[in-house]
Amino acid sequence: MDACGGGKVARLLIALDSGNEVQPAELVAAWNADSEAQVAGTAQVGEASESDFFPGVAELVVVPLVVNVGSSVLYDLLKRLVGRLRPDHHGERRGVEFAEVTTPGGDRVIVVRAGGMRS
Repeated sequence: MDACGGGKVARLLIALDSGNEVQPAELVAAWNADSEAQVAGTAQVGEASESDFFPGVAELVVVPLVVNVGSSVLYDLLKRLVGRLRPDHHGERRGVEFAEVTTPGGDRVIVVRAGGMRS
């Protein structure tokens, strides 16, 4: 049985906008080294297929979810991990924006975009 109560394990698919200056492999390493993130599942790099509807995205971070995690918890976790990985631009950090959808197959898709600069 999966985290959603059915037979199929839901996946979290994380698409990183290139403006984040973070590569999927870097986020995978940070996710798998973080004890809080590990509770949700182990991350790996996966290829985006044409059916994933991510124009210009070649790789995704894929996390088979072992527990159901609330959106706000995922957003806070991703904000922390991406913020730690992105380079500092002269003392200013860029914000992070999220867009989330659930696919008909039950996968959760979060697109992580770079927001405006903040000090």
